[in-house]
Amino acid sequence: MSPVERIGAEESDGQSHRKRVTIREVARASGVSATTVSVVLNGTAAHVGIREATRRSVLRNANRLGYTPNRAARSLRWQRTNVLMLLVQDLANPWFIDLAVAARTTAVARGYELNIVDAGPFEAEMRALGHLRGGSADAVIVATGRHGSRAAALDALQDLVEHGVPAVMLIDRSPDPQIPAIRVDVEGGAYRATRHLLQLGHRRIGHLTLAGAEPIESEVSSRGERYRGYRRALSTMDVAFDTAWLIEGRDSLAGGRTMLQALLALGERRPSAILVYNDLTAIGAMHGLYEAGLRIPEDMAVIGTDGIELGAYTTPPLTSVEHPGARLGQLAIETAIDLLGGSVPAETDRVLETRLIVRASCGGGSPV
Repeated sequence: MSPVERIGAEESDGQSHRKRVTIREVARASGVSATTVSVVLNGTAAHVGIREATRRSVLRNANRLGYTPNRAARSLRWQRTNVLMLLVQDLANPWFIDLAVAARTTAVARGYELNIVDAGPFEAEMRALGHLRGGSADAVIVATGRHGSRAAALDALQDLVEHGVPAVMLIDRSPDPQIPAIRVDVEGGAYRATRHLLQLGHRRIGHLTLAGAEPIESEVSSRGERYRGYRRALSTMDVAFDTAWLIEGRDSLAGGRTMLQALLALGERRPSAILVYNDLTAIGAMHGLYEAGLRIPEDMAVIGTDGIELGAYTTPPLTSVEHPGARLGQLAIETAIDLLGGSVPAETDRVLETRLIVRASCGGGSPV
């Protein structure tokens, strides 16, 4: 009889009406990851090198809390596939390509195959996560920017963890300590970029950003963090904010052009500089400025976000807040493999620093 079956056999009639104890609760009580608990309860701890003391602690806490196995969890195929899944937001964006290439290189070096999925619409992402319940991959890494703010997306990841599939979040912070997050200091990067424009003398600074389902002021996603960094810099320098300078749209070349046209429609109220959600959108905005016969940076300075290589080859070269996508991809794979081995990350919310790359699109100066 497996450890799971023994625990299930000890359930009393009085416990059957209580709220089911989850693997995550056993993990918290034991000071280990939910994946470690799943492996121990499945009876395969010895095969992945989990210490005997850890195994005993998990079983003791599972019994103490009254854990009973979820039938769906027990039906999950436990044979390792040596396949990891990476869900990315948009493979048309070079930043995500850099992340995915680094992730695949790291996975292959560690003996794993990486299945890279362009998540597309939210519903498609939910379907992709649902397929993991059948054991198509050993772990999942999500780089879509949705799981910090969408309850359904977070629930889907928590359900996978409950079924023994480790999950790692990129881009957004994780509301669940059992799902480690690796992200960049988005707010700090937006703050430094906006401050740089302020130091260059700009006082009318616009922000072109991704449209979202929630008000940007309350968003916990990277979209909200960019906005808060931008607003904090304005506030620090006692510079007024005009709501007309905040334009929301699609994060794409065409989206950048469309949002720029909305700013130009303000006439004399238009800003003299813009901070843009990402580099691809910033390049679209630059195209819109050229179409309107305006000069960069003389008529409008432009700063993007991501630091993609393409930005160095625009005319003029694009100033950008560099987000280390390749490093994120590498760390994500290493963390997922560690989770599969039963290790708990020392940091469950790891934040990487950004760097301001100053080029000619904002008129010069030094990185800040």
